[in-house]
Amino acid sequence: MSAGRLAQFTDIRDADLRGRDGLFCVESPRVVARFLHALIARAQGAACTPALGLESILLTPEHASQMDALLGLARECLPPFDMTIASHDEICGATGYALHRGAVALGRRSGRGRACEGSIDALGTSGVRTILACDGVVHVDNIGSLFRNAGSFGDAGIVLGPGCGDALSRKAVRISSGRVFCVPWCEVESWPDAIGALRGRHGFGLVACEDAPGAVAPERAIDALRARGMRRIAFVMGSEGRGLGAELIAQCDAVACIPMRAPTAGPGDPVPLERSDRPSLNVSVASAIVLHEARRAHAHARAADG
Repeated sequence: MSAGRLAQFTDIRDADLRGRDGLFCVESPRVVARFLHALIARAQGAACTPALGLESILLTPEHASQMDALLGLARECLPPFDMTIASHDEICGATGYALHRGAVALGRRSGRGRACEGSIDALGTSGVRTILACDGVVHVDNIGSLFRNAGSFGDAGIVLGPGCGDALSRKAVRISSGRVFCVPWCEVESWPDAIGALRGRHGFGLVACEDAPGAVAPERAIDALRARGMRRIAFVMGSEGRGLGAELIAQCDAVACIPMRAPTAGPGDPVPLERSDRPSLNVSVASAIVLHEARRAHAHARAADG
């Protein structure tokens, strides 16, 4: 394999790809396959945000053979893209790492840098009944896990607000297991307009997920919103360090806090805790719990409606 054919896969650091070419990297056979499936589904008319493209794909002969039918469909449905076949060692030499497991693709963002085509209204009209609205969630590990959770529980979308990490970074894509290509999502620059759209135009009730005065268990918050006729729910998740600010909490319809047991010094002896020492969950773990509660509430509502 000539060095020229592999050159586009060298120096594929996120910052270089994002800033230089408006691209992103997809790695591993499973995630590359999900990327292709999502692109084909969109080309066939499925509602999936944001709009992305395929620039090129690099495969070992083994994986090219395994994906032959999928690649054939991609060639029929998608704009022309480059495809290169190389040995595992050649791919490692070009990319500089072995996490690719024999499959790498370069995707094209719908705009330069982080920009993506996808709006709050497109998300609101996508039919999802649950949204994770993220404020200042920086770590790409968490971003990837949020997408994986949303994809696993289903019927959920994601809004990435100010200060959030890049959902199309290589690690976020990998940790999401490719769900970033399947879950409807968008980015917003400020909350007031986004909240107005979610509540006013699309009927979402907003639940701030924070240990704050007036907080109740997630299932009680969901029940309270449903009692007010709000059948769609957006859970507002805060940053890893500071959580949600008071101003954003005040814009929500309810506040939810997952009940947890405080640490103890000994059997039955509570330890006095400062706020910063209270028990807490990683944002991705917390999102899985509230998504589960929302799914259960929706199932109960369907059963009650007959």
